[in-house]
Amino acid sequence: MRRSEERILTTHTGSLPRPPELTRLYVRRARGESVDAAELENLGRAALRRIVRKQADAGVDIGNNGEQQREGFFLHIRHRMSGFGGSWQRRTRADALRYPVFKQMMEQQLAAREAVSNMGPPKAIGEVRYLGPAAIEAECADFQGALAETGTHFVEPFLTARILRQRGCLSRGTRGGPQRGVRDDRPARLSAAARLPGPRPRAPPVVPGSAAR
Repeated sequence: MRRSEERILTTHTGSLPRPPELTRLYVRRARGESVDAAELENLGRAALRRIVRKQADAGVDIGNNGEQQREGFFLHIRHRMSGFGGSWQRRTRADALRYPVFKQMMEQQLAAREAVSNMGPPKAIGEVRYLGPAAIEAECADFQGALAETGTHFVEPFLTARILRQRGCLSRGTRGGPQRGVRDDRPARLSAAARLPGPRPRAPPVVPGSAAR
């Protein structure tokens, strides 16, 4: 991991706005509608190339794929893992409950935009395990291809990853508690990420009960 030794290196949290046409396909798929897989793949790769260029144009030093090929913060996990089904309703944020005006404003903003909602995620109904490394390897390969095609050379490229021990998001079991039996996928993620240009990734420590991006 590069440090800001000579100057402050600029970066961001990982998720960047997706084009409306791509978001619409994600929304339709989340509703259970039929979506053309080839169209989704092509739009995702086009959005990836666009967002890599925009980061470079903005002067971002440590850039990523903007999560363009994922429909949300963590919901893409259901397409890469077994053991999920149905849905459950996440609790409203405490700060929104404490300030009704803010809650109303937030609800109006969410209702006005077309996006895949994080408030009704799937629940764990069985043993959760990865379906294989193909999806993450393809995501890494597409990112590397976009960097080469656009001639972008970040000081350091990165990809975000989710830890399913994150309580209150995706890993809620059918009995109301966190799903157990989650298989650790870090070796697969690190193996795929190691193919990206730049320093070799290192496994972050897992802190029980902590939330991770």
